[in-house]
Amino acid sequence: SEWQNFLLLGTDTRNLNSVNRTDTIIIASVNANSGKIRLVSIMRDLAVPFTNSQGVTKEVKINSLIGRGGVNRVMKTINELFDMNIT
Repeated sequence: SEWQNFLLLGTDTRNLNSVNRTDTIIIASVNANSGKIRLVSIMRDLAVPFTNSQGVTKEVKINSLIGRGGVNRVMKTINELFDMNIT
């Protein structure tokens, strides 16, 4: 595909060993042929489903997912919600 998608995350933490929230969530799409770039910002308080280790699903703010499963959890959720293929 001529378009490649990237996930940009900006975090807010006072402890470098622990990241609890992402204050900025942006999907950057780059066209390899034309060099065009498209940016889409995801609202940090978007309610998304989250299933915990006990199998209980509840809605949480998307910016809290990084503290509940790291970057991979954020990326997986965005891919599922928006039918993306970010790796």
